[in-house]
Amino acid sequence: MILARFQTRSVRRGRVLLTFFVGGLSSGLLFTFLVSRPSLQALWFHREEFWVIPTWKLSLLTGSMFLVGLAGSYALSHWQGWISYPAFRSLLGLILLVAAAIAAWLVLQSFPLAQFFLLRIILVLFLSLALFWVTRRWLIWISVLMLMVCVSAPFVASIPDTFVRPFPNEWFEALKFVITSSLISLLSSYWLVLTDEPPRTMA
Repeated sequence: MILARFQTRSVRRGRVLLTFFVGGLSSGLLFTFLVSRPSLQALWFHREEFWVIPTWKLSLLTGSMFLVGLAGSYALSHWQGWISYPAFRSLLGLILLVAAAIAAWLVLQSFPLAQFFLLRIILVLFLSLALFWVTRRWLIWISVLMLMVCVSAPFVASIPDTFVRPFPNEWFEALKFVITSSLISLLSSYWLVLTDEPPRTMA
């Protein structure tokens, strides 16, 4: 009986992890499709002499796609009964993630180097706070891993461009988002499954 419950819980956790990873990857692929459209380039980038600079619309798209992937994965997992957290906690967690967009907008007014670090700190901080509110448990080591992913993703995404062959700026942004979205979503799901209690059944 105990073994059966353990196996059931393991399957449930595995489904949550897979759902969030696929959700993050799917939002990344949709992001790639949108930013790589030639007809939409003027929305996402503008040129200043020799430089191609992302616009605030690209930042809005990035945040929206990440939030859609994360919220969609959570909603599906909750609807399937793989995770079970109170609805009011989930709603406040979503509000915290939306609030992160406001903080990020303020940071976008700062210098580029400050933006690089502050935007990533804001994402991890608000996402960690949202997960803490939903689960009522603080897993600092997952927050550290999230920050490591956010900081290292741009460098990993630049490897093909540096050592294989140069590619347009939009593909760098797309690859960076795919890496970040899929791994951060996976880490978020791991936080959720580690702290979720299995549903009680009547004897």
